[in-house]
Amino acid sequence: MEIVEKAKTIKTNTKKSIVTVERNLYNKIKFKTKILRKKVEEKFMKKRFSLILCLLMILSIAVGCGGNPSGTKDAPAPENPASASEPKDSGIDWGAKASAAKGVTPTDYQGPPEATGPVPAGKKIALVSANAALQGCVAPLYTIEDICDKLGWTYQFYDGAGNSAQQNEMILNAVSWGADMICVCSVDPVTIQQGLQEAADAGIIVTTCSTGIFSPNPPEELEAGQLNYAYGCSPDYAASGKGIADWIIADAGNQGEVVIVDADEAPSCRALRVGLLEELALSDMEVDDSFWFTGSQVGDTLIRNVVSYLTNHPDCKYVFVAYDPAAAVIVEGLNQAGMNDVKVISVLGVQQNIEYIREGNVQVATAAYDNNYMGYAVIDQYIRHLNGLDYFEPLGENLPFTVLDNTNLPEPGTDWNALTYFDYEAEFWGLWK
Repeated sequence: MEIVEKAKTIKTNTKKSIVTVERNLYNKIKFKTKILRKKVEEKFMKKRFSLILCLLMILSIAVGCGGNPSGTKDAPAPENPASASEPKDSGIDWGAKASAAKGVTPTDYQGPPEATGPVPAGKKIALVSANAALQGCVAPLYTIEDICDKLGWTYQFYDGAGNSAQQNEMILNAVSWGADMICVCSVDPVTIQQGLQEAADAGIIVTTCSTGIFSPNPPEELEAGQLNYAYGCSPDYAASGKGIADWIIADAGNQGEVVIVDADEAPSCRALRVGLLEELALSDMEVDDSFWFTGSQVGDTLIRNVVSYLTNHPDCKYVFVAYDPAAAVIVEGLNQAGMNDVKVISVLGVQQNIEYIREGNVQVATAAYDNNYMGYAVIDQYIRHLNGLDYFEPLGENLPFTVLDNTNLPEPGTDWNALTYFDYEAEFWGLWK
C-alpha cells in the first residue's frame, strides 16, 4: 500500500512511463516471470528508477500467479527470447560431441540378426503419404515400392495431401482396393481414426513410418477407444535432436542466441524437440523455444514471422527449423530480406536443403536419417508379422542417423544414407529367406 500511495504522487510523465512499461510487461506474460524480473532489474536498476522497479515487480508477481500462459501453437513470433542461465562451466567438449554427431549412429548394422523365414507371395501393399509434396513423407515409401517390385508384391500409392480428411479418405480407398497392409507415413493416428477403424473392420494391418510414436521413441498416449498403428519404424528422434544441438553449440562457441521455430503437429517433431532442448539446456546459449508454426503457414506467413522475429532480435544468429521443407522457405525469405548472416539448421536431409548447405546459402546443417533403411525396416517387421514372429525391438530397428554440414555431404543429387558405412541392404535380403 505504501508503494501505491507513493506512486500516486509521481508526476504525470512518470505515470505515463509506468503505464507503458506495465502494458509491455502484460503483453509479454508468455515468458517466465523469473526471467522477466531479471531483465527488468537489469534495465531499470541502471536508471535508478527504484519506485518504478518496485511496481513492476509487484505486477509481474500478480501476472505469474493469475495469468494465462500462452500455449497458442499458431503464435507467429514471440516478443523476447528466454535468457540463458549463468555460465555453467560444465567442462563439456562440444567440439568432440559435434564431431561424433557428424558420424553415423549406429556405426555398424544393428538391425535384426534373426531371419524372418520365407517371404509370403502375392501381397498387396498400400502406401499413404501425409503429403506427397514433401520429400520426407515419400522417401521411405519409394524404397518400399522398390522392395515390393523385387518381392513380386503389388503396391498402390495414395497422397494424403497434407490434411486429415484426405488422409482418411486415402485409407478408405486402400481398404476398398483390398490391401493386405497399409503403411502410413508421417501421420498422427489420432487424426485418422475413421480410416484406422475401417481397416480394422476389414482385418487389414496398418503400420507407419517416420512418425516417432513407437520405440525407440516414447509411445503416444491415446484416449480410451482410440486406435493405433500395429507398429512403426522411425529413428531415435530425441538422440537426433541432441546431435543437432551439439552441432549448434559447437558452431556458436557455446554462446549467443538460438530460436526454435517448431511445429507441434507431428509426433516426430515433438520427440526430436525433447532431445534438442535437453541438450541446449546444458549449454550457455540463450534459447527461445516459444516460436511455433503450422503446416498451413509454410510460405509467406512463415517468412514474414521469421523476418519480423529476427528484425526484433538482431543478436539471434541461429534458427532451428522443425523440418527441411519449412527451412527451405525460410532460406529464400531471408535471402530476399538481406538477412543472409543468419544460420539456419533443420531436420530431414532433403536434397534441396543439402544444396543450400553445399552452397553456403543460409542453411548450414541438417539432422538427416536414412529413409531408405526405414523402408527396409517396415517390410522386415511386416514379414515377421506374417510369419507369426515377434517384432524386433526397438521397432525402428536401430535406424541410422547423422548431422550433415559442409564437411560430410552426400554426392550432389543424392539423399544421405548409411550404405557408405555398412551394407544393410545385403543384411536384410539375407534375413528374408
